[in-house]
Amino acid sequence: MKEEDFKNIDFLKTGNPLQVAAWECLYSLNLFEILKEFDPILAGTIPIGLNIEGSDLDVLCCFKEAIFFRSVVEELFFDKKDFTLKEKILKEKRSIIASFYEQGFKIELFGQKTPTVEQMAWKHMIKEWELLNKYGSELKSMVIDLKHKGFSTEHAFAIALDLHGDPYEAILFAH
Repeated sequence: MKEEDFKNIDFLKTGNPLQVAAWECLYSLNLFEILKEFDPILAGTIPIGLNIEGSDLDVLCCFKEAIFFRSVVEELFFDKKDFTLKEKILKEKRSIIASFYEQGFKIELFGQKTPTVEQMAWKHMIKEWELLNKYGSELKSMVIDLKHKGFSTEHAFAIALDLHGDPYEAILFAH
């Protein structure tokens, strides 16, 4: 797969059982169609097969106006199980994060003014995919094992690849 291939979630239909279930969940919500004006893309561990039990579906969005994005998300999903909506400043960028549960998945909508393919979660996922392709199943097994022990994906990669410093930064420069 190439980076472009991750932008359309249909590849999940032929993936592992959790990827298929994720596709069915997102498709049944019509999520990517109803949020299309925010250029949604799926990031995280499920698209690259690093999911463990409890992995969520991270949908990145790009907004022009935070207030409008917030109101659209609230209107569309306020009635979903355990719906929450919050704002944070992350790396000096206003971020709106909504989450809810659907069909057993925690879905997190993450919006910033930053184009989706320039958001850190997307960059991390693509870099992790490249590293998995380079180092193969041994790296994948190590990362999944570390995730089962409670490490975040980025921390697991940093440990497995002996990266130093902030794992969220180090992963972007790993080779």
